[in-house]
Amino acid sequence: MKMHMSHSKVPRLCVAFFLVILLNACAKGSSTEEDSGVVNDTDPSCLFGGCDAGLNEQCAAYLDKAACDQDFQCSWCPSELSCGGAGSSCASCDALTGGACDSAPGCQFCGRDSACGNIDAANCVCSSATSDSACTGACDWCSTAQICVDSGASCDLSGENCKKATSVLDCEAGANDCVWCGASDACFAAGTTCGSPRKVFISSVAYTGNMGGLSGADGLCQTLAGNAGLSGTYKAWLSAPNNSVASRFNTSEMTYQLVDGTKIAIGWSELISGKLRSAIDTDENNNTSLSVSSASCDGKVSAWTGTDATGQSFSSSLSCNGWTSTGSESAVLGEATATSSAWTVSCTLTNSPCSRQARIYCIEQAD
Repeated sequence: MKMHMSHSKVPRLCVAFFLVILLNACAKGSSTEEDSGVVNDTDPSCLFGGCDAGLNEQCAAYLDKAACDQDFQCSWCPSELSCGGAGSSCASCDALTGGACDSAPGCQFCGRDSACGNIDAANCVCSSATSDSACTGACDWCSTAQICVDSGASCDLSGENCKKATSVLDCEAGANDCVWCGASDACFAAGTTCGSPRKVFISSVAYTGNMGGLSGADGLCQTLAGNAGLSGTYKAWLSAPNNSVASRFNTSEMTYQLVDGTKIAIGWSELISGKLRSAIDTDENNNTSLSVSSASCDGKVSAWTGTDATGQSFSSSLSCNGWTSTGSESAVLGEATATSSAWTVSCTLTNSPCSRQARIYCIEQAD
């Protein structure tokens, strides 16, 4: 006799059989993980700490967002500036008020929004607004100075704020303690010596980490400038141990600009502020089509620097032994297209980078 099985029973038996296999696999995976302390990435029951009691502790070992994000089981909490197991509770800064905002390490009160926001949010600061419409919240727009200030603050320009004036009329209006420098086409604090603009460029040639020391690198800049018909004395933006850019350069308050006249920074203080007005992405021949050299940060046009954002030096191990070696030392480079502090300190290359080649920044010095 032939026995006929109902078609409706077949899928039910298959599903039941599959569930038994899946439960057995998870049980085995969990016992293995409990013994070894290692999470089974392929076991759905183990996701988000389901079978690893130490997941939060594991995630807490990641001290920055980049490292935390690389582990799919972890989640970065911006308000606490810490890493925890994915799915763990994390209050967003914009949900916090009063003392809760002040006590959260990753939050700050944002004047422009009159609310709590992430501590790294640039638009929290009134001075970051560049127009009347963007100057919101607990901020006031100064029409004459064309700047955004904290509510109740004076609108008179003075000190570093003088550099925000874009015309002689705004620079010297009212009781402002500023003076217009026609030679540099910029506004400075009263008493500043007015000098002509200084040219800045990135070299058209790439060099190894052995440039004959700082004096040798300065000579390379001088040669490039001379060949391009640029007058003046030039030095390389390079530091060596105990011989930083800040100690080697003339730090007078003058305008720094590309060879085509584009302003990079108004004054030395702005040059080392960690925020340039334009990137140093043009060579001595006014060429912006630059190829990436063998030593680079993330495959971008880069320059040797060995210098931090304030013009200070790093150790010898981060400057190709004072720019005299093609050996195994590490080196700090800047990114030519950056206007943040990354223009001078974007990455540190290891694995014998000094034998490779990168460009250098060259800056004209005051008379």
